[in-house]
Parts: sequence; C-alpha cells; structure tokens
Amino acid sequence: MQSKLRNPLFYIFITSPVVLWLLILLLPTFDDWTYITTPNGGLLGDDFATFLRPFWSYWRPFDALTGYFLKHHYSLFPAFNHVLVYLAHLGSTYCVYRIIDNIGTSHFSRNIATIFFYLSPAVLGTVFGIDSINQAQSHFWGILALYVYLLNKDDRRKKHLYILLVIIATFFKENGMAFLAAIPLFAYGFDRITRREMIKDWMIGGAVIAIYFAVRLSLTIDMAEINNAYFENTLASKLKHLAMFIGYPFFSLDYVSVFYPPTKNLFIAAITALLAFPFTLVLFYFNRNQLFNKRIIVCVACWIILASPHLLTLFTTMHAYAGHSMAAITIALLTEKTTEKQRRVVLCTFMAYLVSVLYIDYHHWIMSYRSGLTGKAMGEMAIRKTGTPQQRVFTITIDHNEKKYSSFCVIPVYAFGWGNAAKHATHYEWPTEMEDSTIFENQIENIPNIVNHAFNKGYPCVWIVERSDVKVVKQNVDP
Repeated sequence: MQSKLRNPLFYIFITSPVVLWLLILLLPTFDDWTYITTPNGGLLGDDFATFLRPFWSYWRPFDALTGYFLKHHYSLFPAFNHVLVYLAHLGSTYCVYRIIDNIGTSHFSRNIATIFFYLSPAVLGTVFGIDSINQAQSHFWGILALYVYLLNKDDRRKKHLYILLVIIATFFKENGMAFLAAIPLFAYGFDRITRREMIKDWMIGGAVIAIYFAVRLSLTIDMAEINNAYFENTLASKLKHLAMFIGYPFFSLDYVSVFYPPTKNLFIAAITALLAFPFTLVLFYFNRNQLFNKRIIVCVACWIILASPHLLTLFTTMHAYAGHSMAAITIALLTEKTTEKQRRVVLCTFMAYLVSVLYIDYHHWIMSYRSGLTGKAMGEMAIRKTGTPQQRVFTITIDHNEKKYSSFCVIPVYAFGWGNAAKHATHYEWPTEMEDSTIFENQIENIPNIVNHAFNKGYPCVWIVERSDVKVVKQNVDP
C-alpha cells in the first residue's frame, strides 16, 4: 500500500470516475456540432462507404465510424465522445509514466512529470473537447508505439509492432505519422539503438508514409475546399503559434482571465502565473549548464517533430496535446539532474504549480460548462417558440463580432451551433434539413429579404439568432 501512496497513477485512477463525470457534463458547442463525430455524421450523409474514405483534407475513418455509430445511438452523444477522449488521456498518462520508468529516472522525477502531463493546461483543449477524439486517440496509439518500441528493443519482430500502432494513430489523425520520425530518434537519443538502426527505421517509416499517401490519393473524395485557415502563413500567425506551443506546457496561467473579455481579470492571471512559473523556471535555471545534454536535445526535437504538422498549418489549444508527452519527459530529465538540495526547491515550486493548474483547469471547465448550457438553453428556446415540428428550417445568425476564447468560452450564437443545438433538443427528430446564413450587425436591415428568400426556397420556418436570443418566423407571418 505504501508504494501505491507514492504512485501518482494510484490517485489518477481512483479519481478518474469523478473526472469523467465532470467531463460528461460538458455539452457541445461550435465545431462540436458540425464535425463527423456527431449523430449528424457531419456532412457525410448516410453512405457508410463514404465515411471510411478520405474526404476534404482528412482521412479519419475512426472519427467517421464514431459519427456513424452515434447516428444510430444519438442518446450517447456527447458522453460517448468524452469517454473515448478521457480513456485515451488516461492511456497516454500511463505510457508516459512507463516510458519515464524505462529510461531510468528516479521515482521523484517520474512522478512529477506524470502529474505534469496529466494536469497541465496544455491538455485542456483536447481533454475537454468533444470533437477531439482524433487528437487524443492519435497521441495514445503513437505514445504506446514508442513504449512498445523501447520495451522490445532486442526483439526486432516485436519492436516493429510499433509501425502497426502508428498506422492506427494516423488513421485517427494524420499527424500520428510524425511518430515514425520521432520514435527512432528518441530511441537513438537514449542509446537504445545505433545510428544505423535509426536511419534504417526512418527509411521504413518513409516507405510507410509513401504507401499511405499513395492509397489516400487514390481514394480521396473531393467534397469541399480545404480550410484556408490551415495555411495562414503570416509572420504574426506563426509567432502566435510558437508562443502557444511553448507557453501552454511550460508557462501556465489562467488564459481565460487574459483572452476572454467578459471575464478578463489580469490580477487572477498574474496570481496563477506567479504560482506556476517558478516550477519550470527553477528547473531550467538549475540545468542551465546542461540544457544541451543529448537526451534533452532529443526530447525537444521529438516534441517539435510531433507538433510540426500543426506548427506548419494551424496551432490551437487542442494541438498543444500533440507533443505534450515529450514536454513531460523533458521535465523528468530536468528534474533528474537536480541535486538533493535543489529538489526541495523543485518540490515546493511544484506544489505551488499544482495549486495554480488546478484552479486553471477548474476555471476552463466551468467556462466550458456554461458555454454548453447556453447552447442547450437556446436550442430548447428555439423548439419551444417554434411549437409545431418543422422538418426544414433556415437559420439567420447575426454576428456582432464578439470575442470568444477557443472552445472554452464560446459566444452564444456559436454555442447554438447554427441550429444543431435545437436538433439535439428534439433527439434529432427535427428539423431534418437546415441551412444557415450569417450576417453582420450592419446588415440587419436585410433580414426581411433573407426571410423571403428562405420561404421561396421552401423553408417554412426561419430562426433568427442574435446573441442568446432566438426569434421564430413562420411562413405567412409578417416578419
């Protein structure tokens, strides 16, 4: 029992039912309503084969299967999504713990790094997400592949099981293939394989990637244009992505109190920063002469490799999860190199860090919870005001250019999800067909024309969505 009390996995697993219950309370908002992991199946329709083929810029058959399953078991949405995401996070936490054990660090370093991985604000964009099954599961299968690789370093047949695991990770999300580059490099950095073996495994990985893209291109369905946001290559956007990449794991603070105007509180943000920053700062300071150690350099390189697909395209709070395991292992290595006297300082600053991140995690959770409740209330309002079920509904969304913060603090019109919150409120019985038109506040005078246009297209009912209010206009009624 004493060993369990020193093992962070013991506390993580016994508290996991409570954590999962809190996650299940989070309701869909924004992209959660339109992605393929919903009972709508996104925009893929009813063709099962279509779900499994590449579409748009994606090839994510496991996401598509999730949406297809929920289409026939809608009552499980979004709880089913939360379960898949959280189980993946638990699995990744276990793998990080075992990998740190495998590379030979002390229990002190391992335990701190494991808790760091599990609770860091860098995981919130994924763990609180409903459409983030791909990110969470892709990382889990990838980090499991690394663990299998290290565990079977002397049995090449078993070691190459990692390729199958990485393929699974890639079918959850494309960035999973980055593990084919990171895993051999990590093993080489920790002297588990020779440089020649690393290059050989890179070549095998390159061949796997080539085969993947050849098959993908031959099966791709051209259903929509690629989102240009993924290729915004301005200097400002890249600097922002870099700041998020470094900031979320290593410089934690209450970002809700900084970036969301209605709750902006720089005092709270400063307090959380003052509590959290010393932990990572003292680790870097104590190791200032050893930062170019081979193992640390390799960990940082793997961290960059795993996050590179997002850094090259679009980096958001969800994408901070991609390389977070390597950030945690780096923390373990930095902690391991401290002296006994320095470890007392590390422990004290880590306890302060825990106080900060627990508040940060809670604040992000409560804001996500409130955003979901807003969408639910608006959906129920639309159904109540509509009265008689309408199978075809046109939605006019009025954009007041309000600011949101990621998926945590979502403005009401996005929480409503272009009418999908109302569809969810009827258990997906109605409406069965929806179309949306978004206008800015200086275009409000055009609403009567848009309403008439909707009626002419055969939509007998129009929902006008402004902030947290939904107005209903039916045909033959003066708008």
